Amino acid sequence: MRVVIDTNTMIGHVLWEDSVPNQAVEFAFRNGTVLRSRNSYVALEQMILSERFDKYLDRPTREKFLALFKEISTHIEIVERHPFIEDASKNILLELAQNGKAQFLITSQKDLLMLNGNLNNTHILTPSDFLNLPKNQSTNQNG
Repeated sequence: MRVVIDTNTMIGHVLWEDSVPNQAVEFAFRNGTVLRSRNSYVALEQMILSERFDKYLDRPTREKFLALFKEISTHIEIVERHPFIEDASKNILLELAQNGKAQFLITSQKDLLMLNGNLNNTHILTPSDFLNLPKNQSTNQNG
């Protein structure tokens, strides 16, 4: 299975070990291929390294996370660009899902969730819904 994970879900994964976002990200990495583009990585990097997270986790730990994420995720070159929605930051995720032929996009953003079914073969789900997929639907997707 090929998965795109939004920045907020990744933040939840990094900062809160017992959170649903953490469980969803761990499941995606264990059972599939997590995708990133240059722009999605830059957005994640800017958010993770933001000073507002200093009180939760020291900067060196966050930098190690970014290095590991870059190493174990799969880079996708964006060759087809489409303005799915007006918000450029969210378009980054939608273009990544399309170009990477992702089966799943994990997000809690309502405007993205409303697109479910309108993005080719990508299912747009909350972290909780992703975790609650029937086992055969999430793990038998080639990718």
